[in-house]
Amino acid sequence: MTQLGVPVPPVITDAIQDAFGCVIAFGDTDDVPALVGAQMNWNSNTAKKKLATHAFPRMTAERIRQRDPTGEVEGWLRRIGEML
Repeated sequence: MTQLGVPVPPVITDAIQDAFGCVIAFGDTDDVPALVGAQMNWNSNTAKKKLATHAFPRMTAERIRQRDPTGEVEGWLRRIGEML
């Protein structure tokens, strides 16, 4: 669980819009795959897969910092990089 209250890395609405062309608003505790799935007429599992393959890769360092100003996700990525 992140400090943002979500079990996965945060995604920003701009990355979703870039990936799928849809505008969606959500909060830290919202079920983003369910919201995207409902808007795109996908089930939750399809939405999760498409978010992972199309939206998350569009999360630039700048976008991650915008969404996670405390640097929690950047810290995870640095630790993972050190382990490799």
